[in-house]
Amino acid sequence: MIMDERKKLRKVLIIVGENWQIQIQKLERKLRNAGVEVQYAVSKTAGEEPSLLWKEGKIAGKTSDLQQEMVVITDDPRAALWFSGRRIACIGCAGREQGYFAGTGFVTEAPELLEVYELEEYLFHVQGWPVTVAKTERLVLREIVKEDWEILWRISRQEGMKYLYQNGDREFFRRDNLLAYIEQAYALYGFGLWGVCLRDGTLIGCCGLSPDEGYGITDACGLLPDEGHGETDICGENRCAEDQETCLELQYMLSEEYQRQGYGREMCLAVLDFAKERQLADKVWIKTHPENTASVHLAISLGFTFEGKTAEGYLQYRMLLGT
Repeated sequence: MIMDERKKLRKVLIIVGENWQIQIQKLERKLRNAGVEVQYAVSKTAGEEPSLLWKEGKIAGKTSDLQQEMVVITDDPRAALWFSGRRIACIGCAGREQGYFAGTGFVTEAPELLEVYELEEYLFHVQGWPVTVAKTERLVLREIVKEDWEILWRISRQEGMKYLYQNGDREFFRRDNLLAYIEQAYALYGFGLWGVCLRDGTLIGCCGLSPDEGYGITDACGLLPDEGHGETDICGENRCAEDQETCLELQYMLSEEYQRQGYGREMCLAVLDFAKERQLADKVWIKTHPENTASVHLAISLGFTFEGKTAEGYLQYRMLLGT
């Protein structure tokens, strides 16, 4: 699958009352600095009459074009219903005292804290496009799409995947389970297990991050790396509950055809860079079977520190991300 580089956030339409103006102005500066066009429901050029961009079900511009490039930010539930009904990405502004805000899947009481990448990712999720997470010299990491399931299922059943599952759900890559994961995890958490592709779009595996069991993305949390044999572990233990730190698990699966070529290390480093940049966690951990020597070597080469064995005898490695 080759990514369409033309898909991106190009415009934000603001429909809010005066009580949101200060927060919106702060967000507007971020957007303009990123090259995103900002328009208000009523705009005016010096010496000209105001032009109405939207009012009670009327908008300037083709709906199909706006679906592809625009996010609406509004404090008006009627506007939110109108835009969402036409599959135009819409974010609501509402305080907690306002109660349920119909018409949008994303509501904030602090729009000034929104980042441009969050708006663009929300646009992609509304339109059903996979978000590109990272690019390396040879790889593209992107959100998994429904067409990927069969390839990932076949990889998970390859002969060398002896350590693929430890305590987790052996059916995670089955079609229905994977589709349910795609529909929920990315939009809810902003991270997850991502597809790993060559630059030509060939899907060769997956890599990403999973919260501990207490966070509850999926019972199958924890695909753990093995560069040499492609063998990965699925586990479901809460490793950071004792110290109340945010802790994520590094996940990995690579087709046997592409092992021993440095792809495992390359994609894991990209995921760790993403976690640091987004400040997703205090620590990332790896748990692996002691006989899975390739996984152990990869963990050490990535900079993870051995912290001992679990009660079941698995080896546990940690990396601090905050420093």
